Parts: sequence; C-alpha cells; structure tokens
Amino acid sequence: MASGWRDFAVTPVTEASPTGSKPASAPATLLALISNFANPIASVKVTVKLSSNDHGAYQTRRPSLWLLQTIVLWSLALVGIGLGLVSLGPVARADDAEAAGVRHTISVFYSSLPTDNCNFTGAAKAIEHFVAQRVATVNRLADYRGHRIDVVMYDDRGKPNEAIANVRKAMADPTTLAMVGLSGSARSKAVFETLGKEIGSSNIPFITDGSVTELFQPYGNVFTMRPSQEDERVPVLGRFLKDGGFQKPVFAGMADNISIDALVTSLAALPNVPAMVATHRLTMKDNQLEVGQLTPVIESVKAQAADILLVAVGTEPSRQVLKEITAANLAVPVMFVLGSDATLKSAEAAAYGNDLYQVAWDTLPDVYNNRLREQILKTPNDRWIFEDTKNEVAEGWKTGVCKAADQKGSPSILASSNVRAIGRGTQYADMVGLIGDVARAQFSDQSLPVLRGQIIETIKADYVSGVGAYRGAFDNWSFRPSSRGASRTPSIVMRSRGANTVQLAPTQYARLRNDALRPIQTIYMDIDVTRVFRVNDEEKSFFAEFYMSLRGNDQMSFDNIDFGNAFSDTAEKNSNVKLTVLHDGSPSGVYPEGVKLVKVVGKFMMTPDLSTYPFDTQLFTIQLKPKSGDQAFIIQPPAEKMRDSVIDADGWSTLDHYVGYDEDYIPVSDARTGQRSIVPFYKMNFSWVMKRETTDYYLRVVIPLIFILIVAYLSIFIPREHFEAIVTIQVTALLSAVALYFSIPKVGSDVATVSDRIFLFYYMAVSLMIAISILRVSPRLRGNRFIDRLLSAAHIVGMPVLVVSMMLYVSRLDTGYLPAISIVADQNSKSATKASP
Repeated sequence: MASGWRDFAVTPVTEASPTGSKPASAPATLLALISNFANPIASVKVTVKLSSNDHGAYQTRRPSLWLLQTIVLWSLALVGIGLGLVSLGPVARADDAEAAGVRHTISVFYSSLPTDNCNFTGAAKAIEHFVAQRVATVNRLADYRGHRIDVVMYDDRGKPNEAIANVRKAMADPTTLAMVGLSGSARSKAVFETLGKEIGSSNIPFITDGSVTELFQPYGNVFTMRPSQEDERVPVLGRFLKDGGFQKPVFAGMADNISIDALVTSLAALPNVPAMVATHRLTMKDNQLEVGQLTPVIESVKAQAADILLVAVGTEPSRQVLKEITAANLAVPVMFVLGSDATLKSAEAAAYGNDLYQVAWDTLPDVYNNRLREQILKTPNDRWIFEDTKNEVAEGWKTGVCKAADQKGSPSILASSNVRAIGRGTQYADMVGLIGDVARAQFSDQSLPVLRGQIIETIKADYVSGVGAYRGAFDNWSFRPSSRGASRTPSIVMRSRGANTVQLAPTQYARLRNDALRPIQTIYMDIDVTRVFRVNDEEKSFFAEFYMSLRGNDQMSFDNIDFGNAFSDTAEKNSNVKLTVLHDGSPSGVYPEGVKLVKVVGKFMMTPDLSTYPFDTQLFTIQLKPKSGDQAFIIQPPAEKMRDSVIDADGWSTLDHYVGYDEDYIPVSDARTGQRSIVPFYKMNFSWVMKRETTDYYLRVVIPLIFILIVAYLSIFIPREHFEAIVTIQVTALLSAVALYFSIPKVGSDVATVSDRIFLFYYMAVSLMIAISILRVSPRLRGNRFIDRLLSAAHIVGMPVLVVSMMLYVSRLDTGYLPAISIVADQNSKSATKASP
C-alpha cells in the first residue's frame, strides 16, 4: 500500500491524570522526574534554620551534602527545562501545522522494479530520498505558514494495471494538488488510454515522465519532464542528417514500441530531410535481439548502398548490433538514437571500422554536472549512493536470466549508473519543487480546484522555453508551448574511426527564440595550470598561471572567450587577466597544426567555505563562457587521463581535478512591452579541489597551545597551600591563549571556524581548571573526602580525557576530500513505498 510522507512530531506520553485535570506539561514532567531522581539525596536529614536578623544565613548538619544536593538539583532542573523547551518546539510546530488545517498532497508515481524484475532500482531510492528532502524544504518556507505539502508515493512495480490503479487513487484523493511521474511508454499508454478523459476533466496539474506527447496532447493540464521526441530528438536528428550530407539512411528500431512508432512518423514528416531507404523493426527477448533479426538490416544496407544506419534499440542491444554488423564486414557510419554513450565506450565500438554517433541526454563526455560536484563537495556526508538491490523473489535469479553486477571495491558517487540515479531522483524532486514554488505564490482563500487551475496557467505562462525557467537542483526547467514537454536539446557525441575516446561532435544545436535550431561550435580545449599563488581568504580570490590550448574552426579565437570569475577592479576592467598568444594555429614545426595556444596569468574569484578552517578543502575554478551570445560555443575537454593534474600551489595540495558544465540564463525584461524572456548559455568550469596544508598552523597554534595547556595542567600538582601560585599560572595560561588568538591571521567567515572552536575549547578547559582549583581549596568542600576525591579525579583524569577527545575531533577533520568520492551505500534505506527525510 502506498503511504505518504509527512512531518512527524513526538508528543510526550504521561500517566492518566485525575478527571478534569490537564496533562502535565513537558517541563513539569521533567521536573517531577528530577525530583524522583534526587530523592536518595533528599532522604538525608537536613535542617535549615533562618536567623531573624541575618536574612539568608543558615545552619545545616551536613553542609557538604546540602551543597551537593543543591548543585545536582539545579543542574538537572536547568537541563530538564532546556530539553523540555527543545521538545516543545517540534510539537508546537506540528500543532500549528495541524491547526491550520490546509493540507495539500502531491502524488508521485514511480517504479521500484525494472521490466526484468531482477533488482530494485537505485533510481527509485533516489526518487524517494530527494523528493522527501525537497518537500521538507518547501514546507519550511515562510509562505507555507498555514499550509502544508504532503507527498504520497505510488509504486507500480513496472506493471501497467497497478499504474492505472495508482492514478485512479490519486485523482480520488480530495487533497491532491498535483501529480508527478509515471515513466515507461507501456504504462503511460495504458494509463492515458484508460483514464485520459478523467485526467483531463480533473484539471489536476500532472507532470508526467513520458516522452510521447501524443498520449496527452488533448489534455491541457498534462506536462512532461522529458523532452518531447517531436520537439527535440526528431529535429536534431533531421538537422544532423541534412547538415552531414547523408542521402540514404536505413532505420532499425524496436518493434511494438509506441515511442519508436512516433519517432519514425515524425522523422518522415520533416521537410528537406532525406527519406529512409529502408525501415526495419526488431523483436527482443530478455533485453537481447532475437537470432536472425539483423540479417534483413545488413542486406538492406548492402543492397541500398546506405551511407548511415540509424539504430534505436537501447544500450545493451546496440552492442549486439555492432558486433554482428562488424562480423558482416559493414563499415557504414552508425547513429544510435536510444541508450547512453556506454555503447560508444564498449569494446564492440572500439573494433568497429567507421564513425559512431549517439543522441545523448546525459552529461557531456568527460564532463560532470558542475552543480552536482559542488554540492557533493559541500555535503560529503549526505546520502549520495543509490545502488540497485536484489529482488529475492524474482524468477530470473532461479532461471539464470538475472545476473549479479560485477563490482570492485566500494561504490562510487561518480559511477555513471549512480549519477544517472541521482539525476532521476533530482528530476522528480525538481517537479515537486516547481509545484510547490508555483503554489506558494497562489495561496489565498480560494478553493482547491481554483488553485489547481492557477498552477496550470502559471506554468504555461511563466515557465515556457524562451520566457522563464525554474532553477532546479542540477538543471533548469522550462516547457515547450506546443507539446508541453521539457525544453532540452540533446547533444550529439561521437567516436571517430580508430579513436580511443568519446567526444562531442564538432557541431551541436541549440534552440532559438523563433523555434529554429542554431548550430553551436564545439571547441576542443584544455587548461594546464602551472601555478596557483597568493590565495586571499579575506578577499576570496587567488592568482593562477596556466596555458590554454584550443582547436576549433578558423573563426574561433581567444577574444571570444570570457573568464566568468575573473577578478575585475572597478577602476580598470579586466586589468587582472593577461593573455599572451604563443601560437595562432598556423603550420609550425614546433606546435601541433590547428592548435592555438595562449599563456594566461590572472586573478580569479572563489567562494570558499571556511567553516572548517584551517582543515578545509576548497574549490579553485576557472570559469569560461562566451563573451557574446551571438558567438555561442560549447567546450569539450580531453579525457581525464590526458589532463595534467600537477600544480604548484603555495600552501595547498591538490586532491582532485574535473571539468564541469552548467547551463545558465540571463533574464531579460522589455520595460516597454512588459514581456519577459531568457537568454540561455553554457558555462564550463575547469576546477581543482585543494586541501589547505596545515603544517604552519600546527607549528604556530596547535603545538604552542598544547605546551601552554600542559603547563596549566601541571600546576594542579602544586600543594594547595600555594593556591596563589596555582591560579597565577592558570590565569597566565588563559591570557597567553587569548594573546595568541589575536596574533594569528584571521579569515573572513560568517560562522565560527574550527580554529575559533579550538581556542574556545582551550578557554573552557583552562577556566574549568581554575574553577576546580578554587573548589578544591574551599573550606566547605575540603572536609568531605568524597567530594575532594571527585574533584581531584576530574582534575587529574578528566582534563586529559577531555583534551584527547578534542584532539581526536580535530584529527578527524584533517582527512581531506576522499569521503566525497567513495561513500558506502546506506543499507538502512526507507521502505520502497514511503519517502522520508
């Protein structure tokens, strides 16, 4: 059964109270427990007598026990009151949310099992995790006072009948604000053929996860988070065939697949695009092509003298296609329409005798999503691993169809399968966040049907491609006005004949405001940083010296490149970046022909997180983007193994290096007409993850503090008769630490750094020594052997234990960036039907 995620609050449980009385409050309950805890001490007979002429004077039989009882009672009372107030916070917030009574539900449809039922997919776990995170974030917004968003997760387990039942349940829920999800062409087709009219008449905003827009085209309340084939994949394929000069293409795709049917029909309808000389449909079983399916395809390619073969069968069957056509001595260029670039990286691709192309929706080759990498660096201890887990009851494990994946070592965040799972999870979370972002601006006293209609109209008006975009976790989201599909133009990657790497094709395409496709040049570029110096934490800047090489067409020059994070003085623009051209790409016996080379020395901005200073790991980035929107380009770096990672950095050691991309946009408003628009562009970041060297800090701060602390600690062994000498040494140690703190360099941080916490701990430790020393010479306490031994143990044993604990804490911080790269998967994940924060 599907269950929804919500905020939970723990209400204290109390014993039954007398009739008519109210339950005891949390502080009262805790105070009662404190009193019960103190009873053994209170049972000691204590007599208190106040003098009439001396207010506050008292006499006791056992003053030490009375003092100990008072200290314990007051300490426990303060702790209890604090815990009571903390416990009241969530209860009060939960009560306020319940009292508001305005509850909205977003229904999320997903599948925990793939079509082969062998494993529970990691993507499903990622969807549960990131959706729960996003809903918690939305509910914390100030605009949601008096409202709350709940999420109900519906798992169809890959079965169309369950998908139909889930959508029907969601529409029957009177609190449903919107619906998100529903992947798979078969399940989508079953749902819309059965419930299409009901979905349309419900007017519930529905952001699906299907790419065939024909299924929901008649229903204006339905969108999709996937790019539409008709709007994105098909036009790019058409331009590729046209611009590449191909005249005789042959098509081979999966049989009995609605998505492939729509692809073939739409491609044939494009003007000025060569028609297919042959079209073949291939049947598959257990994700493999049946025997003999490729024979007619091979014969058509030979008989028609085809100049390109289009293949649409998925990643694993594509490898089978390459293997069989290689054995048949075919050497025609191949374009893979479905699947990932894993096909081009396979051994079968390496053995093929011509160019291979792939329509890609994933990240660019040898390039990471920049927002993802930065988020991993900021929150390395969050859950980032989402592995497939075995479905024990699947029949395939008994028959041998299901096979365990080969995995060596700990799972990696940056494994391609895990990155895809994160992408799927954040896509669903972004759609939930989009609904929440639109809804908060519409909250008022209107009814739920009116609110649903306003959400639909707002998405159609404000989140249309070319007009506006929702900034998601790792992507920007807008929708095509005609198909209501996500606006995202695919890239074209290729593996040239005999090449060892997969790269972007020389020409890419981007959508213009007038809906036309504009060719975008690919620049093959590398940056070799030789030196990073003069890192200024206060100014948040650094200097870098590097060589930049690029290969593009003849019109491409360094003048078209802008350093997005260059540090510019207001007095003189770009005065902090100097370029020296070493080679212009002309024929030369020294430099490679066609490769342009420039030396750059400049000052660049950074955004450091100094909360863990001086044991911090920071990101040093050189950001590149076009200077002009009319001369847009996209950068393809070399393979990671070809990049030089050796850098001379003063006071820093390099841990990692990567190239990240991000798609950003410039919002433009026409004040005369009141129209808004956005201008998208790519940003490429060459980034280095560096850890601050701490030797200097240890020598200047940690070791002196340790010696000062040792001297203060040894003073406790001086006889108590020399109390003045003891306190003098300890106070001097405290003042020495204060002087040391003001003498070391400071960093401009809005939060307390680890260095600040080290000094605060030192102040606390020495102050505690002073306090214990004073208590040990107090006449009231010296007469009690138990208390005297207790204080002596705290002084002699407790202080070293406290200091060692702090040293272990500091040493754990000095571990570098490695936890962010390899984190063991969370085996205690939540139920597959429940999203939880």
